[in-house]
Amino acid sequence: MNPLKAESPPNQTAENLLQVIQELVAEVHPQRPPTEVIGAAVALSISGLASAYVSETAEREKELKELEQAVVGNLEDTAHGRAARWVPILIAMVNGFAPLLIALLIMTPMWLSQAGIALPLTALESSIVLAFLTLFLLG
Repeated sequence: MNPLKAESPPNQTAENLLQVIQELVAEVHPQRPPTEVIGAAVALSISGLASAYVSETAEREKELKELEQAVVGNLEDTAHGRAARWVPILIAMVNGFAPLLIALLIMTPMWLSQAGIALPLTALESSIVLAFLTLFLLG
């Protein structure tokens, strides 16, 4: 018999896991604002913004230089050159602010509960359902 293997049958293990999750959920207090989630969302947004800007800028500059070599001219003051400067900023903003907006959307049930608005489920359960629904809709 393997001493590392659990002795409990699979159903009991699932029930134990469910019980642990229920105890963790019971410890969440909707009166306390979930600042950890906001901090993580801001950090993810800054990371996404910076990484997208750096990579997109390098990619657009490379494409512009290749195009300049092909046409044997300077394209900095053309529409293509201006687009090569502005597109990385727009892409970085979308890549940076999307996680922040989604995190704020998922936290909405917690804020509604904190404001005293009745929800069909608990605040945490509503947030989890909203998170899975968002994932499903985004694909």
